[in-house]
Amino acid sequence: MIEAAAALADERGVTVVSMRNVAERLGVEAMSLYHHVVNKDAIPDGIADRRL
Repeated sequence: MIEAAAALADERGVTVVSMRNVAERLGVEAMSLYHHVVNKDAIPDGIADRRL
């Protein structure tokens, strides 16, 4: 999930990274992403951690 969010940020900018847009990219419902992250604020943290 974080990989999809990072790819979205790389392609279209960080302002478009949202639960809805990441879910759309993955072909799932946005609420299902909460099984992978605590909240929407965890996405930018996950992207930053991935790039370290």
